[in-house]
Amino acid sequence: MDLDGEQALKIEKMMLQHRLDNIDLKAEKKKLHLMVREELLKDKIDRADLEKLFGKISDVQKQLRENRIDFLLSAKKVLKPEQWKIFLKHHMKEGCDCGMGACRGSQAHRMHGHRCGAGACEGCCGHGKIMREKSKHGGCGKKPAEGCKPGC
Repeated sequence: MDLDGEQALKIEKMMLQHRLDNIDLKAEKKKLHLMVREELLKDKIDRADLEKLFGKISDVQKQLRENRIDFLLSAKKVLKPEQWKIFLKHHMKEGCDCGMGACRGSQAHRMHGHRCGAGACEGCCGHGKIMREKSKHGGCGKKPAEGCKPGC
């Protein structure tokens, strides 16, 4: 993405803050899902309790979406238009675990076997080389034998 040092640092800090802001929400969501499962295992399932739990899950998901929007709008302010296009392309595809969008750490990232860490570059897979290095297979500078997959 050809970010200068200041841009890279700002995006890295923003991503870290985004992840910190979401960590408790993600934990709460997992907890609520477990509580739903627990309710479903009961001999007598209480519909009202299930509706209440699903309502709470919806509230958490809404907050996660709002956090994502805030992050994206903040990132757009730091990036030039051509950098924004690359950033957006990366963060709207499946298979990336940067904590956002289709990348937000769903089954897709586990299926593809990689994490983008702070993301924000084409091919970053979270090995601390955010937006600073390019290599033949991606942005982290590691070879596939060192834990990165080609094209990750």
